[in-house]
Amino acid sequence: MKSFACRDMGFDCDYVATAESVEEVMTKADSHGAAVHKAAVEEMVKKMTVEELKAAVQSKVKDL
Repeated sequence: MKSFACRDMGFDCDYVATAESVEEVMTKADSHGAAVHKAAVEEMVKKMTVEELKAAVQSKVKDL
């Protein structure tokens, strides 16, 4: 099982995505970010590429 917590990216948010694979966690994290943190994500993309942002999120995925 894998997990990702919004707090690990610096957000004051209790959201945690869990799934069997990194890909599933990334899909859940992406959907949550787009729905809940849209403005913040847009600001992050101004400072880095989408690929860099995805890599940053993926680097925070942990094994449970």
